[in-house]
Amino acid sequence: MRWEDRIKILKAVIPLEFPTTTKFWKTANYALSLSKYPTLLVANVLQAVSEGWASFASVNFVMHEPVFSTLIADPTLIRFAALFGEMQPVTVERFASKRKSDFRAKCKEVIYELDGMARDVRRWEVAVAVCALRSYNCKGFGYPLEYEVFCRNVRTLIKSLKGENQPGDMRINLGWARAAVKKSAARYYSDGSWKAENMHEVLWTVCAQRPSMRDFVAKMLESKYNDPSEAYKWRTFNIPYYSRTKIKSPFETRMDPLSPNPPYLSFPECVKSISVVENEKQLKALEGLLYDCVVGDYPIVGLDAEWSSYASYSKATIFQIALRTQVFIIDLDAFALNITVLSKFLDKLFLNEEIVKIGMFFKVDFSSFQSNSAVEYSWSEVCSVIQRT
Repeated sequence: MRWEDRIKILKAVIPLEFPTTTKFWKTANYALSLSKYPTLLVANVLQAVSEGWASFASVNFVMHEPVFSTLIADPTLIRFAALFGEMQPVTVERFASKRKSDFRAKCKEVIYELDGMARDVRRWEVAVAVCALRSYNCKGFGYPLEYEVFCRNVRTLIKSLKGENQPGDMRINLGWARAAVKKSAARYYSDGSWKAENMHEVLWTVCAQRPSMRDFVAKMLESKYNDPSEAYKWRTFNIPYYSRTKIKSPFETRMDPLSPNPPYLSFPECVKSISVVENEKQLKALEGLLYDCVVGDYPIVGLDAEWSSYASYSKATIFQIALRTQVFIIDLDAFALNITVLSKFLDKLFLNEEIVKIGMFFKVDFSSFQSNSAVEYSWSEVCSVIQRT
């Protein structure tokens, strides 16, 4: 395709408004090979913004996809997008991620500016007045959102970025529950990679939170896996909805976690101690060790958090920090009445770029910290975390 033809097509489709769920721009990206020429798309979209003929869909796409967003030098594009459509927090975070600190700081300023507009209609009117606007026949394009819709979108966006947008229903999502039930049964009955107790844990959790799922579970076990006795059990026996905190067993054994335990994974020989942190004094001592880590020759820490994957909104309860020779287990629930102390500690850990932080899929863990209000910043601001996948 000729360069001139690509430009003509872009100028024709950039003004068109599409629901972001249609994936129109992903298809256009593939058909026109736009990823090979990212500057072409970005330049035309920014021109359209300045001249008043850009749709929210086109702006949202270039902000969301890193191959294009990294070419955008002006963070105020967030303002334009918020005035014309409903921005998702993941788009804002992707737009600000892997950028210099001053760029991220300006993005945060724009978010605060949007918050101010949502509190004062006059500030919103000023922002709308300076936007380049033109009228188009394309339905839904050419005009900013109504003020009430804008305010609702901005409040939702800010709450989501802060991790405060809690769902009303705290139980496991129904769609996820069905998928979990099917997968756990397949792993037990089909490929044998799970034991019965593994499957029972999932089925128990799902049926306890969603009693309406019991019939679905029973029918699946009976019809698909030909196990009527197991189906009868899940259809009839009582499943109390309560949280068990301790399960005593006369057969339990206690082991030194630092001692080798083949064939299972063990701590390396360099690890000399494992300590529980459950008060401010112990947290201060750990903070001092982190400072020693920074000024030393090994400024690397391993991170992991524990939270329930069976709840739709789960808070972190345990936070593990591994130094070279010591492992610390922070009881986050112990700081529930002193969240400020915990937050200050986490700020010094997460926002210190001199500390290299390593965590497997830690982005998911990080959201569980936002859930218990321990951190008030987004994932994109924690730029020094290395994800190991």
